[in-house]
Amino acid sequence: MNFETFRAYVEIGYFVAGIITSIGIIIAFIQLIKSNEQLKISHKLLKTSIIDIELRSKRESITIALEQSDKLKERLSKLSELEFSQKFKYYSGPLNGFESNLMPKEGKLWLEENLSLYGIEDFLSQIEHILEHFSSYFVSQLADENTAFIRSGEIYTVYFKSIYPYLVSDIDEKNKERKNVFSIRLFNLWNEKIEVKEIKEQILKLQSELNQKELREDITPIGTKFE
Repeated sequence: MNFETFRAYVEIGYFVAGIITSIGIIIAFIQLIKSNEQLKISHKLLKTSIIDIELRSKRESITIALEQSDKLKERLSKLSELEFSQKFKYYSGPLNGFESNLMPKEGKLWLEENLSLYGIEDFLSQIEHILEHFSSYFVSQLADENTAFIRSGEIYTVYFKSIYPYLVSDIDEKNKERKNVFSIRLFNLWNEKIEVKEIKEQILKLQSELNQKELREDITPIGTKFE
């Protein structure tokens, strides 16, 4: 085989290899397009699945919130039916922090007057347990807090305030991260919401009164107003 013939075979080989390489590149490009489309489909399916999971979780959290709110009202209602000495009264004094050393003197006096009454300490302990158990669902984000606030926010804060001295009586620097931590946190959140709501209502009332006053025309001298 002479050099010219060998050269011709080599050139043909390069030409065929180039065609095969081009075909391979085209096939790879087609596969890449298919893979990209498949990734887009997978991404859409994943996004749909995430949305579905979020919706399911939202529905479940609302369901739990409604159930726990109804249980809270039921349990507190049963406790309120118990009869005690007429000397017992719910606390109505100020709140001043959530440690025993921060308790106002009205709270300390309330404890002295009521804890000695028969059955009262057990009664207060049951309310404490009910509030803490209820609060754990929302502080730990197992249930929808906004739904529960609408359903039972006011009754919860009323009961918390009514036994406030008892709830904080044993809390100090050492155990403040363990004792009634859920109920204190939820109370602070809901009490603030109620205060904000009341402020907004006052603002709306004042705005309405202001609008009424602004509608009244000034008394002007005769001949100074021709409209």
